Amino acid sequence: AVAWPLAQEASGTSLEAHKGNPLASLEDIWQANLDAVAGAFHGLVIPGLSKQSGVVVGRLSYLETSSVVEPPVHVGDHSSVHRSCGLYGPVVIGNNCFIDRETQISNSVILPGTYIGAGLDVQDAIVGEGQLIKPLESLVLQVDDPLWVAPMEQGYAASDRSLIDRLLALVLLLLSAPLWPVAALLSRSGDGRALRHQPVLGNRRGVRGQRLEVDLRHWMTAVPVLRQLPGLLAVCSGDLRMFGAAPRPVGEATGLAAELAALQGATEQPPAGLISAARLQLPADAPPEEVELFEIVFAAERSARKELQCWWLAFKGLFSGRAWSSAPRAGTASETQQERG
Repeated sequence: AVAWPLAQEASGTSLEAHKGNPLASLEDIWQANLDAVAGAFHGLVIPGLSKQSGVVVGRLSYLETSSVVEPPVHVGDHSSVHRSCGLYGPVVIGNNCFIDRETQISNSVILPGTYIGAGLDVQDAIVGEGQLIKPLESLVLQVDDPLWVAPMEQGYAASDRSLIDRLLALVLLLLSAPLWPVAALLSRSGDGRALRHQPVLGNRRGVRGQRLEVDLRHWMTAVPVLRQLPGLLAVCSGDLRMFGAAPRPVGEATGLAAELAALQGATEQPPAGLISAARLQLPADAPPEEVELFEIVFAAERSARKELQCWWLAFKGLFSGRAWSSAPRAGTASETQQERG
């Protein structure tokens, strides 16, 4: 999809399509995008992972094949389409887009960085920057309601490691020192080990940009708060953030992670956290697809306000009965990994 809004210097010139075909109008841009995804340009390769014939999905994007009623469909990088949506191709969805639940899109181009609200029916249109353009009717509608169409906040490229997280984790580690002997006494497993080790992909990166493996540990006790204490060490070292996506176990991947593994070695994911922000804020019975979608959006729209909200929810949870009972409690990284396993 073309970048939006168009640069000022492009306003008086023609844009070029594949092999130098001039694009002199928005209708030409709309049609060229649809033709490209439909394979009309011989030799043009659409980047991304092919999920099925005519359906291509970019890096760190979420799309259920059941949402594709009729191909072709192309989804760019870092974009999410709710599983209840219906896509009637040709459809082009750009990078950093979020298509909310029960939305229907047909014969349309969604420009990069666009949010499409729940329940909308988009047909024969270009959508972006709060505008809905109908090229065939030469009609431009300004959409002022952010619940319908709005630009996405861009924050996904921010650092995967947080100095503030590391300092706060160190404070928590010192304050929790009296609990460590208690956790050790309560920990036991069938093989006699008190600590469980699990290799996961952390937030540190190697020389090629790949995520490095970290040994995530937790006590073998049924008390959720005590079980997660060793994970604070991974936050202190910068391998994990306090809140983020549940870390992917090394060598294991399901759903979206498995498809990304085939494309890029399972080294990409939203910043990994000791506590899953999705499990902290979503209902306990939220389906895995909704959890993964939430993780991607949380990373894309990460802000100080959202961080404080997670800290407040975690603080309240710390004083709940579930945090200290022996019953399993959703919300921590290791528990989410067990669910995925």
